[in-house]
Amino acid sequence: QGHATALLAATLLWVGENLPLKRVMLTVSPSNTASIKVIEANGGVFTAEVEHTWRPGETALQYWIDIPGKISDEVAELVAAVQPGGGVGTDRGDLQTLVPGML
Repeated sequence: QGHATALLAATLLWVGENLPLKRVMLTVSPSNTASIKVIEANGGVFTAEVEHTWRPGETALQYWIDIPGKISDEVAELVAAVQPGGGVGTDRGDLQTLVPGML
């Protein structure tokens, strides 16, 4: 439904507005394909396969995401779409219309 994609987008915007970071690193288990899609949809760039932090002996995929400098109107609409009373439907079609290529 696009909720996780919008949540990560909103988190990245918050980080950009509140912390002095230019990018963030995320790690994900290779079997978690849904989260990999969410990370990549938000600009995640795969950089390495690393040792899993919480599961000794397993690997994780490392991604870096650049922090957006300014909230675009499209992203603001996407975030509003998944907030109560946002006025925009939250089905996949509506979110795809708001940010083409993100989902």
